[in-house]
Amino acid sequence: MSKWKFGIIGCGSVADFHFEAIREIDDAALSYVSSRNEAKVKAVAEREGCAWTTDYRELIGSPDVDIVCVTTSSGSHAAIGMEVIAAGKHLVVEKPLAMNVKEAAGLIAAAYNRGVTLSVISQRRFEVQHQAVKRVLDDGAIGRLLLVEVSLPFYRTQDYYDTADWRGTIAEDGGALMNQGIHSIDLMLWMGGEVRTVFGKTATQTHHIEAEDLGLAIVQFHNGAYGTIMASTSIQPGFPACINLYGEKGTIKLEGNSIVHWSVPGVAEPKWNQQARYGGVNDPRSIAADFHQSQFLDIISSIETGAKPLVSGEEGMRAVQLVESIYESAAKNTQLTLPRLVDALKVNVYDNRQEMGAAAGADVASAIKRLLQEKESIRMIFAAAPSQNELLASLRSDKEIDWSRITAFHMDEYNGLPQDAPQRFSNFLRSGLFDQVKPGTVHLIDSSNDSDAECKRYSELLNEAPIDIVCLGIGENGHLAFNDPPVADFRDPQAVKVVELDEACRQQQVNDGCFSAFVDVPTHAITLTIPTLLGASQLFCVVPGPTKRQAVQRTLNGPVSTECPSTILRQHSNCTLYVDRDSYGG
Repeated sequence: MSKWKFGIIGCGSVADFHFEAIREIDDAALSYVSSRNEAKVKAVAEREGCAWTTDYRELIGSPDVDIVCVTTSSGSHAAIGMEVIAAGKHLVVEKPLAMNVKEAAGLIAAAYNRGVTLSVISQRRFEVQHQAVKRVLDDGAIGRLLLVEVSLPFYRTQDYYDTADWRGTIAEDGGALMNQGIHSIDLMLWMGGEVRTVFGKTATQTHHIEAEDLGLAIVQFHNGAYGTIMASTSIQPGFPACINLYGEKGTIKLEGNSIVHWSVPGVAEPKWNQQARYGGVNDPRSIAADFHQSQFLDIISSIETGAKPLVSGEEGMRAVQLVESIYESAAKNTQLTLPRLVDALKVNVYDNRQEMGAAAGADVASAIKRLLQEKESIRMIFAAAPSQNELLASLRSDKEIDWSRITAFHMDEYNGLPQDAPQRFSNFLRSGLFDQVKPGTVHLIDSSNDSDAECKRYSELLNEAPIDIVCLGIGENGHLAFNDPPVADFRDPQAVKVVELDEACRQQQVNDGCFSAFVDVPTHAITLTIPTLLGASQLFCVVPGPTKRQAVQRTLNGPVSTECPSTILRQHSNCTLYVDRDSYGG
């Protein structure tokens, strides 16, 4: 088979691990390198026998590059990564994936839409002892997990931070948690599962840097276990990272790349030929490239088979989310509840629909106010359904929103109903929101017009400027607006179209109490298409009630497919799903 051709952007010390790993892979070759430092990149290219450039965009655009590794400063990962994806190249990002969840979600959504593979370097997952521990945990051999302890007592000199003006900055580098600790945090999440709550503390104790050189956290996992995190670059002379896992039936303690305690009933301690050195405790360059090689092989296999890599973009985003939440918790001095992450989708679960609606309304109101501080006016699209009642009530009650600077749209309308019919979505929103808060401009779909002409008119209005916020729900059949499974198209060329409603959709209108009988529900409607809805900068999706449970579970757990159109929400870069216990289950 032909070799996979790699390009590497950035020729700093971390890139050396990539160079070394690629050299050892038979089916891979380094074809291009880029750095702003001409002398350095030219020397690397001569050593590696490849092309070079000082403009990374030349590398990205080269037909001789299939896979691009981004090894630049952490704060540049997302911006460069988006350009790599736009060029149709597979993307490997050095840790961290991005500096915040929003950037990480953007990379995930872009990679999905472009059909390329995205991975973040977390080579420690491929170490033999960690693979063995993961198998034991998955098999339940130490029983219910009780506690996971992570500590990273590293040391970095002030000279290390002074080597580049971006080191130790919050925006471009991060501190002990985001930079050094992120590998151990990734292992904690991989082994312990999703985190539900976090309380964090940070401090800068011994260095003249903006970011923290000490980060601490207490977490609780969704499975009920607890965890502790300590990451520092101030501990002299520096010690190996440790992970201790305590279960009901046994304990495993890891230090560096060694197992220092193993009491697992019925499972012998694994033995292996430990050739790779453990490094990085006081010198980030003293790390072996063996497991970078293992990760590259996994990435190549995922590209060839279409499977997700072991460390996908979604996995990288989880680690970023936890670090970002520790920072927020420390700043606010309070415990935070983290939204679940399903691909790029954030999921918040509430005990009842009143709490759900109030929380969603508060978040939408906050987004509106923030945007109105940044721009003169904003444009919003609203769903019209009983599922949105609590959200709309919350928005009506917020007297600080300047509705006069908002242009409002709605997302669908029945064909064939009288203008004054209460079931018309325009009438629902007028009585439930618009007549009370009085947006500056309201554009309603008029389905009494010729349908094709109305689709054209409304499309032109929508396309006058970008949409900022969409408030939407999910139908019992997984539809978004009236994009039922038979007519949903994730790449629909139209902005607005006429659709025939499927039977499940029509029955939902009866279940919601909007019509007394199935035969009364119109058969056709005008709807905004899925690309129009997902083209908004931010989506707030509110889905309460037991009749939506199956749709919610399919949305979160099923394949991304038009068979359940709402699954595409998992690929939007800034979408939050709000559910209550009735719709979420469990």
